[in-house]
Amino acid sequence: MVTLLHGFAGFTKYYTASVWLGFDREADGNNGGNANSTDSGRLFKTVLTPVHSGLEKKGWDRPSGITTATICKCSGLLATEECKNDPRGDRVYTEYFASGTVPSKYCSIHETAEVCKVSGKLAGPDCNEKETRVFITREDADSSDGWKQARDAAYMKPLETCDTCTGGNHTQEPENPNTNPNDPNGNTNITDPSGNTNTNTNTNTSENTNTGNTNTNTSENTNTNTRK
Repeated sequence: MVTLLHGFAGFTKYYTASVWLGFDREADGNNGGNANSTDSGRLFKTVLTPVHSGLEKKGWDRPSGITTATICKCSGLLATEECKNDPRGDRVYTEYFASGTVPSKYCSIHETAEVCKVSGKLAGPDCNEKETRVFITREDADSSDGWKQARDAAYMKPLETCDTCTGGNHTQEPENPNTNPNDPNGNTNITDPSGNTNTNTNTNTSENTNTGNTNTNTSENTNTNTRK
């Protein structure tokens, strides 16, 4: 058996009203209807709106002993810069407090950490490609993995440190644009800042005549400088 009773109480500068939705007898879950507190609030507005027609709009004066503070929605503590940069959006808002009840501690849920862009884990000493991100944390993250089922698990700070990187450069070195790909000897045409081009061509052959056997060895070195 369930009891579907929902109420809403509110007040304005002119009136105070309460709304109650329910049944004169209890009903089981199959026959009890679907009234809820949202319906109560909606009915409160429906009744009070026409009642205030033609009345002067009046704001509320802050009573003495009330102050404000910038609070993090996640922790309920004083907000930090990390709270503003939550990956889900700004989590900072202004809350009202009775004097002397403002939180004295800053948010401990948001935390900045440097992560490896290759592995997605916390950056290690050998990671060359890394970035700084804002994450959320949980006090029991080390002792329990129940948080992995939460909707915001994707925003949790990684627990492991990168063991993938070895300190090498993950970016491929660009090919030398001055190398002639058609030259099997790998000769290079280099242009200096003045526009001069140096071409180095090396051809080595030798000629030795020994008792009817001929070996040819000719040495030729050519350096060409072209000035623009």
